[in-house]
Amino acid sequence: MMSRNYAWTPAGICFAVLLTCQGCFSSSSVPLADVAGVVTKDGKPVADATVVFSPTEGRPSSGTTDEQGVFHLQFTAEHEGAVLGTHNVTISLPGGGPPSGPVSSSKRPPRPQGSGIQEIHWPEPVTVEKSGNDFKFEL
Repeated sequence: MMSRNYAWTPAGICFAVLLTCQGCFSSSSVPLADVAGVVTKDGKPVADATVVFSPTEGRPSSGTTDEQGVFHLQFTAEHEGAVLGTHNVTISLPGGGPPSGPVSSSKRPPRPQGSGIQEIHWPEPVTVEKSGNDFKFEL
C-alpha cells in the first residue's frame, strides 16, 4: 500500500483559515438592541461612570458616561447594544482613592474594599426591548 504525503500550500492554509472563521466577522447572532441613557447625581450629570447591564443569561454590556452623563452600551468591541430581556444594572462611580489621614489615627475611616470605586446596584431590574431603550438613572 502506497501512502502520499501532502504539503500545505499558502493558498491551502488561507482557505482552511477562511473556512474555520466563517461567521467570525459577521453580525452578532444574539438579539441586540441599542441602549443609551443618562446618569445624574443630585440633578447633575455624572462623568466617567461605568454602566453595566447584566442579563439573567448571557454576556453583559457596558458603557462609560461622557461629560453630560450620557452613555451608550457596547456588547462587544464590534457590536453596540445589549441583549433583549431583563437586566440587573450596576453603576460604578469613579472614586477619590482611599481615605486620607494618618494611619495611627483612630478617627480615620475604614479603608474601602478595592480601588475606591463606588458601585451602585440599581434596586430594580430593567428591561431591554427591541427599541426605545433610553434609561435615566438618578443617584
